[in-house]
Amino acid sequence: RHMHSLTKLILLNCKSLATLPDSIGHLQALTVFKLSYCTSLIELPKTIGQLRSLTMFKLSFCKSLRKLPESIGQLVILKELGLKKCKSLKSLPNSIKGMKSLEKCESLASGLPEEEICRVNRVIEINRNRSERFPYTPNQLDVGLMLYIMSLKQGETGIRQIIADYLGVSYT
Repeated sequence: RHMHSLTKLILLNCKSLATLPDSIGHLQALTVFKLSYCTSLIELPKTIGQLRSLTMFKLSFCKSLRKLPESIGQLVILKELGLKKCKSLKSLPNSIKGMKSLEKCESLASGLPEEEICRVNRVIEINRNRSERFPYTPNQLDVGLMLYIMSLKQGETGIRQIIADYLGVSYT
């Protein structure tokens, strides 16, 4: 209650921590929030979305974390989201596409399936390019095209449209 000016909160090895209090959302000045090796943490409160000053949010080795709250999309200035070794995390909320400043998502060896990683990486690339056009540069084409196509389920017509977008030509 008296920590309104706190800018960094780092919780390491809190192995018995299963939840965070809803009052965490009152830390309006918080810019960095790291939770590492909090192996019993199951979920985050919805009030996480109230941390509007947050630019870095890392959840490393939180093996029991099952989901992120939909309110995480309200973190519009968040630049970095770390999900390393969050093995129980199987999907991301749809609100992730509202994170207009997201530049990095560390999701190596997380529990996220490949299509979820592709989805968040596409958000990151769109934010970098500030464009809805094909979000990969030519040197990223081989991997980028494969990931981008895998993230869409539009069939042959969709693939042709993606290639046309990349080449900057119209597809009819």
